[in-house]
Amino acid sequence: MIFPVDTAAIRVELERLLSKPKCADFVKELIKRASENAAPDNTVVAEGDVLKIFDIVLTQKGVVRAGAPGSIPGANFATGSIATNNAGIQIGNFVPGAPVTMEELTALYVKSDGGVAMHETIHHSGRLVYSDQDLAIVVSTMPGDRPPLPTSGNRFEFSRYWDKELRKSFK
Repeated sequence: MIFPVDTAAIRVELERLLSKPKCADFVKELIKRASENAAPDNTVVAEGDVLKIFDIVLTQKGVVRAGAPGSIPGANFATGSIATNNAGIQIGNFVPGAPVTMEELTALYVKSDGGVAMHETIHHSGRLVYSDQDLAIVVSTMPGDRPPLPTSGNRFEFSRYWDKELRKSFK
């Protein structure tokens, strides 16, 4: 079974995360710095307001679960771009690791999907998408005790790097 995507619940989870000052400040600073370092035609969308950007994505290609019709091989992706009017988010599947009720599974999916949606929506904060490398470089220069930037050039390492720092702000 492919668990359905609940975009309304994901949006509520985004609101909850952004209500935390640490998260809101981190996201705001990340998007601000990414936009300042981006190519001139890759301007910031909706003044960097993640909730407005998420809403724009929903009016374009929307959100799809990996494995569902319209998905692509893999797990989590920001697809298309707002500039080309085909911005989308693909969210992978979640495995709880222990027996849970359907109600508990639903809650776990919303929490997991919210974190992924935050990450992928931040990519869409640039009209032409900010890449994992762009975002990792920005995070590596932000104040705080940051680990060294990956040197392999591997997109997935850049993604994990800045995502780990983003998720620290959720706490």
